[in-house]
Amino acid sequence: MTAMGHLIPMLHLARLFAGRRGVRATVVAPSTVISLIQPTLHHPIQLLPLGELALITHPQNNAITPEMAAEIDRLEVPFLQLLRDHSADCIVADLLYPWASSVAEELGIPSVPFSGIGCFSSVILKTLGQLAIPDHDDRRPFLLPGLPDEIHLARPQLPDVVTHPSDFVKRALANGEKRYGMIVNTFDDLERDYIAHAKKSDGGRIWCVGPLSLSQPKEAAFNFSDELMQWLDSKKETNSVLYLCFGSLGLLVAAQLREIALGLQASGVEFVWVVRDAGDSAEWLPEGFDVGVIGAGKGMIVKDWVPQPSILNHPAVGGFVTHCGWNSCVEAVAAGVPMVTWPLHSEQFFNELLVVDLLGIGVPAGATVCSIRAEERNLVSAESIRNAVAEVMGSGDEAAARRKRAARLREASAKATEEGGTSNSDLDHLLNDLINLKANRLIAH
Repeated sequence: MTAMGHLIPMLHLARLFAGRRGVRATVVAPSTVISLIQPTLHHPIQLLPLGELALITHPQNNAITPEMAAEIDRLEVPFLQLLRDHSADCIVADLLYPWASSVAEELGIPSVPFSGIGCFSSVILKTLGQLAIPDHDDRRPFLLPGLPDEIHLARPQLPDVVTHPSDFVKRALANGEKRYGMIVNTFDDLERDYIAHAKKSDGGRIWCVGPLSLSQPKEAAFNFSDELMQWLDSKKETNSVLYLCFGSLGLLVAAQLREIALGLQASGVEFVWVVRDAGDSAEWLPEGFDVGVIGAGKGMIVKDWVPQPSILNHPAVGGFVTHCGWNSCVEAVAAGVPMVTWPLHSEQFFNELLVVDLLGIGVPAGATVCSIRAEERNLVSAESIRNAVAEVMGSGDEAAARRKRAARLREASAKATEEGGTSNSDLDHLLNDLINLKANRLIAH
C-alpha cells in the first residue's frame, strides 16, 4: 500500500533483513512510491517498480473501494512475473495484498505476511470472528471469552471488517490461511500474553521483531522542514509539549477540529498539531487562535508529513494525542511517551484498550464510535479534550505513575532490539527458518 502507515514499517523491515545472514532484500512497489523512498535508503536494498496504481492513495473515507480492490488485483500478474524473473526465495507482503500467498504457493516459496496490527488486536479479531455479533442497536458492552484478561467491547467500537466484511477482506483472510507464518511489529514485554495466545492458535510461527522504528537510522528520513525541530529545540522544559497526530488517513470533520482547537486553548499546554486535508482553517479555527496561540509561540499547526519518531523522542515532548494506529502506539511506547487515546476506525479501539487498560500509559479522550466515515463518529467535546490532556500532561501522582510505566516500556523496547533481545532473536530465528527452507527446496530439486 502507498499510505505512509503501511509503507514506512515495510521499509524498516527491509532494512532489518538487508545484509543480515547474507540476505538480499528487495522492495517492490509502484513507480511513484519507488521515487519517494529511494532517497531514504542507506542500505543495499534493491528497488523494483511494479507498474503504477491509478488510485495512488486511499479515497477520502479511507475505505478499500471496489475500484481500489480491482487496482490492487491488477498487480497480481505482473508481480508473479517479476518474482519469476528475479528468483525470489520468500515473499513478505502487506496483508492487504490478498493474492500474495497464492503467488508464493505457485512459485513454491514461503509467504510470510507482515501484520500492520499487534497480537492483542489480532487475537480480538479472531475471537470476534467466532462470536455472534450483537444487533445494530445493542450498545451494551459484552465480554470476549477465552482471553488472558477480561476484555469488554460494545458494537459501536467494532470496525467494518467485523460487522460488514467486504469481499476483499474475506479474500485476504482466506488467502492468509496459506501463509508460512507472520511477522509482527511488537515485542515480548508489550503484549506477552497475547503473543503467546496468538502463537498457540497459529502453530507458533509468529515472529515479533519490533519496535521497527528503532531500526530507522537517524540519517534516513523523509524531507521535512527544519522549522518544527527548531521550535521544539527552543523549549527549555522537558515533557512540556503535546504532540497531536491522527495518522496519514485520520480525517476529522471541521466541527471536531474546532473542538480540538478550543480544548488546546483551554488546556494552556504548548503543542505541535498535525492537521491534514482540513480545508480552509478559517472555517474551524476559533477567533484569535492564529494570533493569541500560534502567533504567541504556544503551538504549531503542521500540514505536511512529519518524522513522528523524531518528534516523540524529542525531550520537550511529554504527551501524544493519537488515533491509536498500531505504528503510532509502538512508536510512542519506544519513545516512552504517555498517550491521549482517540481511536477513529479499523482496530484502533482495540489498541486503546491495550494502551489504557492493560499497559496503563494512556487516557481516553472520549471517542465511542468506530467508523471509517468521519461524519459518523461522535463529537469529542473541547472539555473532554482539555481534561484528558490535563491528566496526561499533569504533575500529579497518577500522571507521574503513568510516565514511569511508559519509561519502563521504553527501556524494554530498547532491550528487545539489542543483541540477545527477544525481537533480535526472533529475527534470527525467522531467517534461520527461511534459509533452511531454501536449502531443503534445493535438495528436493
